[in-house]
Amino acid sequence: MDQHAYLLFGLTLLVPWIAIHLARPDLRRELWISSLVTIPLGPIFQYWYLQDYWRPDLIGPWSVGVEDLLFGFTAGGLGAASYEVLANRARAPRYGNQNPVFFFLAFLGGLAAHALFVPAGLNSIYVSFAVFVAVTAYMLFRRPDLVRVSLVSGVSLAVLMIGAYQVVLLFHERLFIDHWMLENLSGRFILGVPGEEPLWGIGWGGFIGTAWKYGYGEVCVPRREAAGGRTQETRTTG
Repeated sequence: MDQHAYLLFGLTLLVPWIAIHLARPDLRRELWISSLVTIPLGPIFQYWYLQDYWRPDLIGPWSVGVEDLLFGFTAGGLGAASYEVLANRARAPRYGNQNPVFFFLAFLGGLAAHALFVPAGLNSIYVSFAVFVAVTAYMLFRRPDLVRVSLVSGVSLAVLMIGAYQVVLLFHERLFIDHWMLENLSGRFILGVPGEEPLWGIGWGGFIGTAWKYGYGEVCVPRREAAGGRTQETRTTG
């Protein structure tokens, strides 16, 4: 089981993903698109994480495995949809769609930041967090109504990650000693988990939870209000 710890972590996060998919049909589009779009990000940025952050066991001889794809999939969907679940909200269009070039430039900026600062000695996990915060701050400056969405999304993903690691630690007590480069980190732990893990979760969750609503010009409203609006629209068009 030790060599499959990363896989177990991803499978544990898949449980709440499936639960949301079953319980909230209205969020399935957001779940799937956010999850599929973020799948390749894990393998891409793993290049830097393997240098100074961790060395997980993977299935197969490659530096990138199915575990990276699974984690990218679950982290994308959970971060995007967690606010609507916890606040019992639904999305409703209010503003125009943002130009997708913004997100492409943010991606390029993230690559450039890692390429510049990691070789200079700044740990890759902190670079990632800084990029998430910077891009999210710009979106919140443009859309201050999304501040609560960002905070709840970030904290909820961090909590889910800590919970998933508790499951993994039941089978691999030395997980972080064996696979994390703890000498490069802060040395602070939360329930036995390096603080950098929930820090990443807060940054990524805050970003992806905000990005969907910002990109599509949507706001979060009570589900009854959203359902009423859709009913009225159907009657009008009918």
